[in-house]
Amino acid sequence: MSSGVKLEKEQKGAHLSRIVEVLNENLANKQISLDKFTEIIIKLSKRIESRNANLSLTFPALIPTTSPVTNKESFIDSIVKLYIEIYKDQITKNISLKMDGAMCCPSSKKISKYGAHSQRCSLITTILNCENKVKIEDMSNIMQECFSSPVFSVIKREDEKYLTEKAYENPKFSEDLIRDVLIKMKEKYSGYEIIAEMENYESIHSHNVYAKGRIK
Repeated sequence: MSSGVKLEKEQKGAHLSRIVEVLNENLANKQISLDKFTEIIIKLSKRIESRNANLSLTFPALIPTTSPVTNKESFIDSIVKLYIEIYKDQITKNISLKMDGAMCCPSSKKISKYGAHSQRCSLITTILNCENKVKIEDMSNIMQECFSSPVFSVIKREDEKYLTEKAYENPKFSEDLIRDVLIKMKEKYSGYEIIAEMENYESIHSHNVYAKGRIK
């Protein structure tokens, strides 16, 4: 959790204790929603006597899933970040989801006699200035569809075969993943600006690969 404030020109410093008080009163052991975040940032702005304040909350989320062949139930680790800012009575809310998937290299597949190099990939999708109707589960489903193959915490041999072949039959460059995510997210959330960024943990390179895109 983090929070910040932009000082008004007549202020000498920030009321740091007031920031902590507002967060303790409204976030500790409370159920959080984007609606609740809006209430908190308004309270924070009033308490610290500033028209510009921000608040971000990052937390892990376990998304239920089922393996593709044996139907083993498990959970996918993901990271959710909520960010809200108030500036001169205007409120902006962003939501980000970070999760992993598998990627297979098209170039490697094309030129190799056997197999193709594959690796795990970390993908972050952010919906800017979003409303409360955005659901983490919907974002997760779209993101998982865009990888060469999704990943699971529990799989059996039959699942392993299926996922390996799925990735091989669906190779993508990093740029392809970004484009696919932006297009599919825009279809679902047409009224918002969306950012997608990813990092491939390269299996045969000494470096990783990073890509980022934005659609308005």
